Amino acid sequence: FEKFSFSVGCFIVVLLRQSSVTGPEKVFSRSQRSLKMKPAFSACLNRIRGCLLGALAGDCLGQPFERYLKQVRTMQEYEKYMESVTKFVTSCFKGTNEGEYVLRYTDDTALAQALLRSLIECNGFNEKNMAKGFADTFFKDTNRGYGSAVCQVFSKIRSGDYDNVYQPAKEQFQGTGSHGNGGAMRVAPVALFYGNDPATAFKRGAVQNGRILDHISPGFGLL
Repeated sequence: FEKFSFSVGCFIVVLLRQSSVTGPEKVFSRSQRSLKMKPAFSACLNRIRGCLLGALAGDCLGQPFERYLKQVRTMQEYEKYMESVTKFVTSCFKGTNEGEYVLRYTDDTALAQALLRSLIECNGFNEKNMAKGFADTFFKDTNRGYGSAVCQVFSKIRSGDYDNVYQPAKEQFQGTGSHGNGGAMRVAPVALFYGNDPATAFKRGAVQNGRILDHISPGFGLL
């Protein structure tokens, strides 16, 4: 969580630097060695943090139930499932003893952080840098719930020296590509980075970000 929060902080600095409205030198004022923000920008930055950290929290809370819903067949099973979700989430916010709940984030947050880091390093979308970040993140910690197909994509991307970062995903499932929703799960940093340019945000986020790993099928880049 601390590492992710640090990445969020770096990301905010980049957003301020590339802002076409007001540069960071106009946003911040130094007083007694403290960094003070104007109220309007403080609220804006809080929303940015809330978006990214909220996605992290949602991933952690949903992780225990990610594959359970596939086993639900009847209304009774569905009601039992919803009851277990409610109890779990409620208990997490009741002020339990430290260490009682250790929530794990999934591949969605791991790759979102890699995407965020790439935007910081390149000050924009760079497909090869992003693909390398995705692959490095996977091989650093493979136990985050990655699907078997995308594991092969990471291996092919790395072995191909990042020459064509889109081809491995295109070859999935006999050339049909994946119909998964991983691109949407990690897209928040892209939407924030290109917030002043919705068309570019859509192109980089919904299409190109997804195509690197899973969304090569026509029509499924929007998922």
